[in-house]
Amino acid sequence: MHETAPQKALSIMQARQENAEGQLQDARQRKIQLALDRKRRPLRISVSTEATNFGQRCEQIIPAFTDFPYLQADCRILFKPVDYVVFKGVCKTGRVEAVTFVEFKTGGGILGPKQRQIRNCAAAGKVAHEVIRQ
Repeated sequence: MHETAPQKALSIMQARQENAEGQLQDARQRKIQLALDRKRRPLRISVSTEATNFGQRCEQIIPAFTDFPYLQADCRILFKPVDYVVFKGVCKTGRVEAVTFVEFKTGGGILGPKQRQIRNCAAAGKVAHEVIRQ
């Protein structure tokens, strides 16, 4: 003698079966996407590397452009953590009128964490000068 499960139990079992099938289908899609991502990864790395290299080359030559807002002779190269420190007035008058940290970004580049911290410190007036004697 075979008793059938109550209707509520059958509906719960059916819902769980549908959920399991959905999760299985989702897992299959993720597996396909993972395989595609693995194939694309070398291309993304190559494009990212080229963009970084291009940006680094631009950082080196931008002060030579005529539309650069500072005099090239006032610029001192750092590159890390910021690209340049500009001592406004040094080359023309021999007097420093202002000190500016300059960071170049190409395309959609954004400031990194340390660059944001430097920007915030400068904006908050947390810039100091110190002489160390030995």
